This record gives sequence, C-alpha cells and structure tokens, in this order.
Amino acid sequence: MSLYELAILGDVIPKERAVLISTIGDMVADFGLALNKEVIVHDGASIYSRNKHAAFAAAYFGGTDKPDMEATQNLVLSSAPVIPTVVPSMDFIKAFPDFLQSANGLIRRAGDTKMSELAAALLECVGLLRAQRRVFISYRRTESRQAAVQLHDLLSERCFDVFLDTHDIRPGDPFQDVLWHRLVDSDVMIVLDTSSYFDSRWTRQEIGRARAKEIQVLRVIWPEHKPNKLTDLSETVYLADEDLKGPDGPIKKSTAEALVLSVERLRSLSIAASVMSMA
Repeated sequence: MSLYELAILGDVIPKERAVLISTIGDMVADFGLALNKEVIVHDGASIYSRNKHAAFAAAYFGGTDKPDMEATQNLVLSSAPVIPTVVPSMDFIKAFPDFLQSANGLIRRAGDTKMSELAAALLECVGLLRAQRRVFISYRRTESRQAAVQLHDLLSERCFDVFLDTHDIRPGDPFQDVLWHRLVDSDVMIVLDTSSYFDSRWTRQEIGRARAKEIQVLRVIWPEHKPNKLTDLSETVYLADEDLKGPDGPIKKSTAEALVLSVERLRSLSIAASVMSMA
C-alpha cells in the first residue's frame, strides 16, 4: 500500500514528466522508498483512483491548453496541495485556470534540467522533506566574502534559511555558541575552500562538527588551490578563473545557480541519512 502519492498534471510534455518522475525516484530512494510501491505518481487519468489516506501533493504545469482542469479543481476544493509551475517566459495569469491563480507558483529555472526544485517542493508538501531549509556557509572573510554573501542571497531567494556569520549573529550574542547551534541544525554546509581556509582553527572545527553530525558538505574549491584531504569525502566543485569576477567573488551567475541546485540535492540526501539512521 502506498505511503505517499503525487500527481503531475496540466500542460506537461512526456519528456518533462519523465524527468520529474526520475528525480522524484532518486530522492525517495534515499529514504529507502520505491516508485510504484511506497510512492505513486499519478497523471490526469489515474488521479481519480488515488489513495486518499496517503500523503498527497500535485504539480500543475501551466500552459495554453490547461488540461486536467476538473481533476485539479477537485483537488483544490478538497484542500490538497497543488503547486502551479511555469517556465520563466510564461505569463502566470494566462497559464493557469482561475482557481489556481491565488497559489504561489514555482518558476522552473532553465539551469534546473532535472527539476530538482519542483521535486523537492512536492516532497516537502507530503512531509518527506522538512519545510525548514537550513544551510550553513563556512568561509574566510579575507578570501571569499563576496562569494559568501552572493550565495547567502541566492539561497535566501529560494526560501532557504541560510546562516552567514556577518548576517545572522546579533550584537551582544555569544558568537561561537550561536554559530555551533546553527551549524548542527543545518542540512547542508557550503565550504568555500580558499588557500587559507584551514589556517583558521574555527573553520577546521566547523568541518569537524559537520562530519560528526553527518551533515552533507558542498566543497567549492578556488582556482589553483589544492584542497585539504580533510574534505575529500565532500561533494566537490572546482572553480576556474573565469568563474570568479574578483579574488573573493562574486561567482559567475551560471556557476552560482548550479551550486544552489547542488545544495537542493544534498539537502535531500542529508535529511534521508538522518531519517535512516533513526530507523
């Protein structure tokens, strides 16, 4: 019997459906769940036979034809979560029926070829991924401040709760206490690995604590820098000279966007690892 049920409705082409289902399958597999067993993905025809006792969410692809309107309206009337989704060039008002226009939509970004953001949003709706989206940025202010601020702002725009020491510790607060508390409560740690990153005992301790808590680490390595072996098990992105606009950033837009998508995937892995460790 299914535990979670999802639906992909609206003006969606077969390739888009296949990509989204594949990404959902990869994410739920981290939790030891399988498509067509514990997790069912419906279309406009099978949605009428969904298990109403299972946790449920739907994505509605906006477009000119607006198929599956009756089924989608029934979902809205039953208070089931439906995520309207469009590409950036599409007019939101024209893309959706009236009964969906009050819902906050998700814009599918061109660089997100696997639809990771939409898949994560669906899994948040059914409770597999927690709604809090916490990320910790570890860096040296003298070497990567501009890049750190840029990633803070990009992730915040995507509804992540991002910790950056210059932004999130109030005057008078115990600096290290707040920092450690936010670190251990994070899903993903971004390490901006520059030449003197490991010269600081604080950054070395941050890596150690992240490892101890099994927090997923995204390691972003500066050009011509040989990374420390302490982070060899991390997800790694090597920056080229052309990826940086200055010595400490910001990072080229397309590269920064790709880093944000990596965080989305690592967050799913981190939460799944935590859940599986308690099973």
